Amino acid sequence: MRDMWCWMNGLYTLDAITVTVSNVLASKGTPPRNYKERPILAVAKEQNRVLTEEEKLEQVQMLWDKLASMQSSFERTHGDKTNA
Repeated sequence: MRDMWCWMNGLYTLDAITVTVSNVLASKGTPPRNYKERPILAVAKEQNRVLTEEEKLEQVQMLWDKLASMQSSFERTHGDKTNA
């Protein structure tokens, strides 16, 4: 029933048009995008599951790694001005 409402609200149509236009405008050698294989709400429900403690720690570690990478990139680009 909910997927019917999503379809009526244009979510599936928008995705189909986006995939089509993206594939038409893609450069040669770029792999084509695919239309959704599963309903939007099924994917959302799966992503909203409760994480285990190990998964939470993994997410936190990935965030710290991204932040450290961003900081080093910023310092390379703008120079380390913290000692100035």
